[in-house]
Amino acid sequence: MRAAAARIGLGAVMLLAPGIGRRLFGVPDVQDNSTVRLVARLFGVRHGLLGVWALQVQGKSAEERRLCYRLNAAADAVDVAALAIAGIFGDGLVQAAIMGSALGASELLAWVDLLGDVGNEEPPGGSVALA
Repeated sequence: MRAAAARIGLGAVMLLAPGIGRRLFGVPDVQDNSTVRLVARLFGVRHGLLGVWALQVQGKSAEERRLCYRLNAAADAVDVAALAIAGIFGDGLVQAAIMGSALGASELLAWVDLLGDVGNEEPPGGSVALA
């Protein structure tokens, strides 16, 4: 599942190399400090855990997958809202807000798309034609 892999990959970057993550998102050098790196690492942990959970629910019940995908979508929606606020009111964070919102919105759409597919899967062995 690509959405989960993307979440895990981003989480790993933010956890293990928050300076690279900061630059990827466009946070200015002058705002790089230990607090920013700590928050980036916490963000990375959350992303990694949500991504691993999304991988683990594959093949589980529709109810379990819906819960996972809804919570992943909610996390991305809240991220996009927080980034919009930071872009409007944060000093020098417009580029970071745009980059983060683009990524968050695309992930949000991926989770919504997955939610739409839950329960619509073909049964094992393919579809059965009724005569």
